[in-house]
Amino acid sequence: MASFAGERVQIEGTIIGTPELSEDRTLWHLKVDRLKRKNGDWLIIPGETVMVYYFFNDGGKKDLSLEPGARIRLQGNLNLPRERRNPGEFDYREYLARRGIHVLLYMGERDELLPLGKKEGGLYSYVAGIKANFKNFVRSEIPDREAGLLLAMLFGDKEGVSQEDREMFSSIGVAHTFAVSGLHVGFVLLFVMSLAKIFRLRDSLFIPLALGSLFFYCVLSEFTVTVVRASIMGSLALLGTYYGREHDSHLGLALSALIILIWNPFFLFEPGFQLSYAAVISLLYFTSFIKNLLSFLPSHLSTAAAVPLAAQLGTAPFTALHFNYFSLVSIFANIFLIAVMGAAVLIGFLAFVLFLCFRPLAGVLLQGEGPLLGLFYSLSGIINSVPYASVNVASPSFFHITAYFLILVGIKELWENREILKQNSFNVWKAAVLGGIFILFISAASHLFSRDPLEIIFLDVGQGDAIFIETPSGQRILIDGGGKPQYYQNQRNSSPGRYEVVPFLKSRGINRLDYIINTHPDEDHAEGLLHVISAVKAKYLATPPVEPMKEEYDELLKRAAGEGIPHRELYRGMVMDLGDGVRIEVLAPEKDRAYGGTNENSLVLKVIYGEVSFLLTGDIEGEGLNDLTVSPSDLNSTVLKIPHHGSANSFDEAFYSRTAPQAVVVSVGANNRFGHPSEKIVDYWEALKVPLFRTDLNGAVIVKSDGKRCIINTIINNEDNRIQGKGAR
Repeated sequence: MASFAGERVQIEGTIIGTPELSEDRTLWHLKVDRLKRKNGDWLIIPGETVMVYYFFNDGGKKDLSLEPGARIRLQGNLNLPRERRNPGEFDYREYLARRGIHVLLYMGERDELLPLGKKEGGLYSYVAGIKANFKNFVRSEIPDREAGLLLAMLFGDKEGVSQEDREMFSSIGVAHTFAVSGLHVGFVLLFVMSLAKIFRLRDSLFIPLALGSLFFYCVLSEFTVTVVRASIMGSLALLGTYYGREHDSHLGLALSALIILIWNPFFLFEPGFQLSYAAVISLLYFTSFIKNLLSFLPSHLSTAAAVPLAAQLGTAPFTALHFNYFSLVSIFANIFLIAVMGAAVLIGFLAFVLFLCFRPLAGVLLQGEGPLLGLFYSLSGIINSVPYASVNVASPSFFHITAYFLILVGIKELWENREILKQNSFNVWKAAVLGGIFILFISAASHLFSRDPLEIIFLDVGQGDAIFIETPSGQRILIDGGGKPQYYQNQRNSSPGRYEVVPFLKSRGINRLDYIINTHPDEDHAEGLLHVISAVKAKYLATPPVEPMKEEYDELLKRAAGEGIPHRELYRGMVMDLGDGVRIEVLAPEKDRAYGGTNENSLVLKVIYGEVSFLLTGDIEGEGLNDLTVSPSDLNSTVLKIPHHGSANSFDEAFYSRTAPQAVVVSVGANNRFGHPSEKIVDYWEALKVPLFRTDLNGAVIVKSDGKRCIINTIINNEDNRIQGKGAR
């Protein structure tokens, strides 16, 4: 169906799994039977899965009462999932492709959604229906926030947990509370074992009940990798006990991995798979070692501390790799919160069982969940308020992860075999430590003895601008932060600042910027900075003179003041010295001259490094552009960022001839409604044989320079483009 991307179609199919309801949309998977193009006939589609996004026009939450297994006909726009378009960005297209999903369908309340009155049977649909009914029951019994957390804890359904709460749980290292895992499978087994003891079930009855419960929970959690892994290991342990065989956790772990990877080999690259197996391997390998080191503590305390510490040792590099943070309080958070979570989950499981047979009692039981989950939120908030609860870190390389584990293994083995080592001068564990240190040394030496280039990255933030600069001396500047584009018939708003710029900065381990510069206060340049300022500290916020645009700048300046970030105004004639021969010259606007619109008052900056220069023009146009063109400023540049996303208003041959660049960049959104970039701008540069890079076609444009030449790469269709500097005054 990917061949139909970009078209408006009708499709029929069966809902798979439980639809996810959030504030502005409902999301579900649809197994498609047939498809109809505009003015075409119905085409048979052999069971391909489509992810459907149904957006609410007024942004209000609505329950469509869609049941798993139901057959429906719907209408909407087919689109390819977003691919990786910026450095450090999550590749959503690849992620979905690993699950057999290659296309999305976007629709709104005005689009056709017709139940066909048929429902597909089978165990999966039956269990999914029970789950959907229980979720509605929980939401009717306890407040929305607590209901969302409970359902996340029980089934991993995170749609009821706000983004802010997810970030809080992640920062204190307890995000696993709503990522169903081996811990939850352990609670399932504990629950079944408790029932078996209460009713005095024999092993011949208990074992089938436990195995059936594990399979049932796999279906409820929609066969999440972590649950499947833990269920296989738990099943093997139960069967081993029943048949009098000694349980081998390592064998169970290996067998579960083999089964999962046969099922889908691409799971090997999934964060959930890596974190799950890293945690279990680390628990098996390090727990007793850490407990021995903590033997000065009471036994129950040493165990309580050793388990989360062992898990964190194993998962830390993968958490840094995929999520760019390291929690400094996760051990304490887990000690305090696991007990609360365990009680909430066990009560939730009991409520689920009672829901199936006696709902009034289930409702009474759920009333106790509200205060318990409220306590969980309160404790999480207190722990999260601790200074430096989590630290943003850059994504580690393969070599750093390898060195990390080599050193950890070496330290453990050296410590546990220290008596033997007194007799033997060298062994493999010494080699492990030395190997890890050697890898770290080589990595550090290559960084110390190489001169970092000037790097300028034109981020792809859709219809907006965001430019990141890092100088050889380590100065970091962000110019603009994108804005809030409107997608698909105005049904959804999202901020590139929050979802693209901040993750990019986090992926590089950036906790502080030297300058945040806003060229002008239009939404597509300034709105994203509201999120950046809240997420990343900065020494200064710089803007053009504010007086002509005082009202437009009100919110941004208030946000900066609230974060303690000083404000500076930039205007023509100012120079910012960034060290190591890098400087920024401000070419526009003039200090005491105000033009008619915000675009005309845009900052124009020239970044100069040796013989290479970059002219960054914001959205300047009209009188402001004319004034710049006739000014005595040196506009000659190696790379030109085309003004105003390549609009027809930014086309000015006199200006272009003065800049005479060797490459040009257009920051523009794919399929934007403005028709940017203008055809005459594209034709103009093609006629001059000057390469033009577009963020809508190329993704982020990455330029590195040593002061004499530039190398330009792009995220999409990447290839080296080498440009020689031509001198800069």
